[in-house]
Amino acid sequence: MITLTRRRLGALAAAGMLATETAQAQEAATDALIKAARAEGELLFYGAPVEAVVKRSAEAFAARFGIKTSFLRLSGGALRTRYAGEAESGAIPADFMISSSAFSTRFAADCVKRGWAQPVREAKLPILESGGFPQRFLTEHTAILQTVPWWMIINTERTRAEETPRDWKDLAQPHWRGRIVIPNPLNSETHMEFWKVLMDRYGADYIAAIGALAPRKVEGGVASIQALAAGEAAVTLPNLIPVMLPLVQKGAPLKALPVDYTTSSDQHLILTAPNRARHPNAARLFANWIMSPEGNKVFNDDPEGFTVHETGRLPRDYVSPTADAVDARERIGKMLGF
Repeated sequence: MITLTRRRLGALAAAGMLATETAQAQEAATDALIKAARAEGELLFYGAPVEAVVKRSAEAFAARFGIKTSFLRLSGGALRTRYAGEAESGAIPADFMISSSAFSTRFAADCVKRGWAQPVREAKLPILESGGFPQRFLTEHTAILQTVPWWMIINTERTRAEETPRDWKDLAQPHWRGRIVIPNPLNSETHMEFWKVLMDRYGADYIAAIGALAPRKVEGGVASIQALAAGEAAVTLPNLIPVMLPLVQKGAPLKALPVDYTTSSDQHLILTAPNRARHPNAARLFANWIMSPEGNKVFNDDPEGFTVHETGRLPRDYVSPTADAVDARERIGKMLGF
């Protein structure tokens, strides 16, 4: 018994020493990266998240590390088009980009193949070397910085308590005819990813059933929430809590209904290849910071938001969106009546 206890104590001591050495190595690597980044002195990136998110992240990073940080904010598709056009012309102004939707993984793979981008996995970031970033949010070429689950949202004045839906399947019922408002998925990669996830679980008949209920069709998520708040529908799907909250704060009778099985709207980090970036070390430092609990909290600091390190706050049956939704675009759009 004494021998076993000594062995156990020895193992614990060795594990403690290893953890200490790992922490010290990470600290040394981070210090070296900060020094190299400060020598470059500045940073430029492209971002698809809303202006407030991109702005506060840039300002927090600049204040934290003393590096001049500027950005260009564009929507996901426009951002990728601009980046690719500049890369093809021989110049890549952006040291990295934050791109929306799972389709970003396809775009990143093409950029890596063309020598424009570097897989985040291969950037030797201290946060990755130490195992401090959740592996489920690391793709082959990108890192997922934000995951915002899709919910169904109801107008409580237009929905009776006994008919409150508990699941997406509950909406494929005759009494919802003409009472649903849907954003046009053909206008949004992330909306299309949502419908593809539902089709994977419930089948194409479910999508067609929703389309057969004569839903009101609007061009985007904001328009659907506004229509719902105005009483023009009883429920909208999909939508996001951050889109709903400003109207709730003004008194709109809206309520988000969490669903166990759902997916999300994601934001992906894509690093410009170090031999093509103007400030590669500053880009790596930003990536390391934004992937850390500290930086990721800044990035996700919205009402009801949570970091990628808080995986316990994901829905119970959450699945990540997949890039193959774009292949089903026309089929899903037609079934929904768009």
